[in-house]
Amino acid sequence: MKKIIVAVVVAMFWAGAVQALPVLAHRTRNSVVRSVDVEKHLVLLEAEVRDEPTEFVVQEGRTRLRCDDRSAELKNLKVGQKVRLYYKREHGENVATEIAWNSPLPPVSLFWNRASRLASQPILSVRGIA
Repeated sequence: MKKIIVAVVVAMFWAGAVQALPVLAHRTRNSVVRSVDVEKHLVLLEAEVRDEPTEFVVQEGRTRLRCDDRSAELKNLKVGQKVRLYYKREHGENVATEIAWNSPLPPVSLFWNRASRLASQPILSVRGIA
């Protein structure tokens, strides 16, 4: 009877240890978009290393598209945009699981124009003193 109890306890711990193993992480690419085909759901990235994959499939419902940490659409992704792409290799294809990018910053002149307008306005106005 003791052998059976020991075997059950060992089996329970072993099963828990197997379930606690980490899932294999996605592969990651940081690169620049070379082309986007919305109809075929393909994204091509520039190759920085010789044998690095460049073509990625975007699957609706499986690929998360994020621009500035918000949901985005594939049509918002532009050629020349720097992206971080997470993918898995499935059935001979590189399937993108997430594509993240930041929108381009506005020109500095826009910021300075607004800042100069704010600086020219009085902060505190007392009657008779501007």
